[in-house]
Amino acid sequence: MTMTTPKPPEPATPLTVIRRVDLPVLKPITPSDVWDDFRKALVEGLDYCARAYNTTLAAIYLADIKQLAECAPGILPKIVWPNTYLMAVKACPLLPSGTVSSLDKLARDRYRGKNSDGMPYRVAAMRGRCGLPSMRYGSVFPIRAQEWVKQAYKDEEGNIFIGLPLLRPEKGVLEWWTVQLRTLDRHGNKRRQANIMDRILAGEIDAGELVVYRKGKNKTVMVGVSAYVPVDCTVGNRSAVVKTGRTFFTVHIDGDDKDKLWFYHNDGFRRRAFAHRSRLERQRHDYKFEPRKWRENVRTGMANAASKHNRRLDNMLHNASSWLINFCARQGVVTLVYDETDKSFGEVLPWSRLRQMVADKAEQRGIDVTFVGYEEVEDD
Repeated sequence: MTMTTPKPPEPATPLTVIRRVDLPVLKPITPSDVWDDFRKALVEGLDYCARAYNTTLAAIYLADIKQLAECAPGILPKIVWPNTYLMAVKACPLLPSGTVSSLDKLARDRYRGKNSDGMPYRVAAMRGRCGLPSMRYGSVFPIRAQEWVKQAYKDEEGNIFIGLPLLRPEKGVLEWWTVQLRTLDRHGNKRRQANIMDRILAGEIDAGELVVYRKGKNKTVMVGVSAYVPVDCTVGNRSAVVKTGRTFFTVHIDGDDKDKLWFYHNDGFRRRAFAHRSRLERQRHDYKFEPRKWRENVRTGMANAASKHNRRLDNMLHNASSWLINFCARQGVVTLVYDETDKSFGEVLPWSRLRQMVADKAEQRGIDVTFVGYEEVEDD
């Protein structure tokens, strides 16, 4: 009988978060160090990207309109869109295939997205609630990671250089421009995002797509990179107790003085919650005086206001839980007691959702959390 040796356990993969690294371009290097030449090539490349993006957007919009004409009133057609990638390639043959694919996906995701009122753009466009030009924008030049990483390097002085494939339609060729990124701020200190870029070039973390765009009134040329940054787990042996109450969070860390407390007030939520309740109350009063055939407009407004408030609430809960866990991680806390016995901050707050966010973020940072003062079944 042959003995088989067991395989060693695979090392645990570290948790990663997707972060955006944005750095401005300091100056072009090659094939020309003149800013006017570089800006002209960038504008021509962005115009080509806008053409590919708008080709995809117009094709899926026309497909929806044709299907809508064949459906019964009040019924929305299923999503059956043509092969817009081939249309974009035919309209913009000079663009790299990876750039066309990214723009095609961007247009489809943008068309499926939602506006500030929570209504899907696809439904709003077909019902005439918004025009197609409101979704058109072509101000980015995406480049796949497999292409730009090969053209990026760092010199001995710590300067970062990246190659950008910009178009010259009048020449009918694709030119690689080498640019230097600005890694220092106005005070001469190294930018924090430049450290992530250094780790990307060193091969420590994985990089995603690169995007070239212009920002602000001065049209500053920016380079944005998506990076998969590993989360640093907490290293320490301290414990902390966080309590809810009239103040959103009150934190006491073991080893500090009893009178030394850390507070997180979050007063903005009180104002927004009060304004939201007041607005719904006024709309309910108006609803009683509206004729029955016009009440649909009032109900739609109330639903849109509630949807916007819920999205703001989720954002507030994420910010509060991130503040708490990041603060504990910086203080070297490994054991956290979360006491929510006192809920005087707001009974309408979804405490169970906040508790789940705290648990998820604490698990990512390696912090053990014990929850106190909550019921197993709540009507949040």
